[in-house]
Amino acid sequence: PCPRPCLRPRPRPCPRPHPCYAFSVPDSPPDPTLCHRCGALLPSGSGAFYVVRIEAFADPSPPRESIEASPATRDREIDRLIAQMREMSTQELMDDVYRKITVHLCRACYLSWIENPVG
Repeated sequence: PCPRPCLRPRPRPCPRPHPCYAFSVPDSPPDPTLCHRCGALLPSGSGAFYVVRIEAFADPSPPRESIEASPATRDREIDRLIAQMREMSTQELMDDVYRKITVHLCRACYLSWIENPVG
């Protein structure tokens, strides 16, 4: 472990003497790391790649409710949604609400991606 407490959280003890210049990313894969787009080898400590974290979650605003909707109509809608969810796996239900992923990109792929992340 580090001789002094590290300022950044670590999943495992720090392999370098303090101060820790290169910190380990908790959800990063073990070496060797490959670019998730092109498959290029990304050597640790080379500064030749980017760690991209993507967090997606469902619309947090409350559902719109029709003023004319009767309690019976709302109950039918709830029953329909529950029936629809019964056909989905636990993973599908969780992914439909929240998803977090981490990808590693080489410099070339990062520069291409950052200019048009949804393209």
